Amino acid sequence: MDIKQNHQLIIILAISSGAALFFLVLMGPLSGRVRSSNHELRVVQEQLAVSRAEVESARKLQFNGPLLSREEISLAMDEITKTGKAFNINFFSISPQDLEDIADSACQRLPVAIEAESEYKDLGLFIGALEDLKESVVTIRNFKMVRDQAILPRIRSSLVIDLYLKRKP
Repeated sequence: MDIKQNHQLIIILAISSGAALFFLVLMGPLSGRVRSSNHELRVVQEQLAVSRAEVESARKLQFNGPLLSREEISLAMDEITKTGKAFNINFFSISPQDLEDIADSACQRLPVAIEAESEYKDLGLFIGALEDLKESVVTIRNFKMVRDQAILPRIRSSLVIDLYLKRKP
């Protein structure tokens, strides 16, 4: 009986050792990855909640400042170009598009397509300065930069600025 019990004990120890080795080698690192992934998921979910709140507040955006009327669009365009010139932006074209109605809002949106050339830093300063315009309320809808070896260190950029106007009664 001792030999049979020794074989059974050896088999049980071998299976136990194999199971322990399996958990240490495979399951240990996997559980660490799962914990790490769960942490990353919580961080992304928190960022998503913040982004959703920002999007929701932007949908309900009410402009309390003085919005320009359609007749005053030239004032806004002049302010945008003067701001750009102050930051050494070379405008190739500034093209107002069709006026758009905004649902549940007291204003309308006028997209303005801009093609320009500048240094990277100057473009960043210009975009930042658009937030502080005195005469108009604008947001940036689309933005694209292209680096051209022929004009380095300058870059070409195209952007669409949304200019907000009073809704015509």
